[in-house]
Amino acid sequence: MERPARPWPQRGFSGLSGPRPDGDGEPRPGAVVGGRLYLDVPFEDKDELKRLTRAEGMPASWDGRRKLWHVDADIPRHVVRRWLPPSSA
Repeated sequence: MERPARPWPQRGFSGLSGPRPDGDGEPRPGAVVGGRLYLDVPFEDKDELKRLTRAEGMPASWDGRRKLWHVDADIPRHVVRRWLPPSSA
């Protein structure tokens, strides 16, 4: 008895939702990769971001390689809405 062919697994980021990474494979603000929600935070807002996310018990972290702030993907979106692209908020 022949079994139907299974589709090939897709290549790329696993666990990625929201905006796709740039052409260089790096996540953009609004993308969730590996349980991290990446944000677009101007330097002058970094202390506000840290204060708000610490109050939720999910402090923000700086990803120096990607040059983006990120938080746990489970954080309530209203806390970080200001630093998400309009399509992700």
